[in-house]
Amino acid sequence: MVSFSNDQPLYEVLNSTLRSVKPEISDQLKLWFLYLKLFIDALTHLPSYREIVYRSVTNDLSDYYELSEKFVWWSFSSCTKSLTTLQSTKFLGNTEIGTLFIIECFSGKEIHQNIFCFR
Repeated sequence: MVSFSNDQPLYEVLNSTLRSVKPEISDQLKLWFLYLKLFIDALTHLPSYREIVYRSVTNDLSDYYELSEKFVWWSFSSCTKSLTTLQSTKFLGNTEIGTLFIIECFSGKEIHQNIFCFR
């Protein structure tokens, strides 16, 4: 059974599981299979695009990634097509140190029009 607290968003629990599994499939990941099948099934109905997108984090991750290194991104992440967005104070513009990932999407999905927030 997958458990998480109300303080921990679903995507954080899922991403933590995805990042901890390499390359074998663990029992923890198997618990997510039905959810992932449903989610990926829904994504197949959205058009794909091939484009460069950006992801920023407010930590210095240069010890973990080499410049121009290629790797598989094992998580669900929010990204942007605009560097201007990342320069706002909400993102990298708010900190002196951060890491910017330049991601080449081969089958990216734009989901911003399909997200509903209830408050």
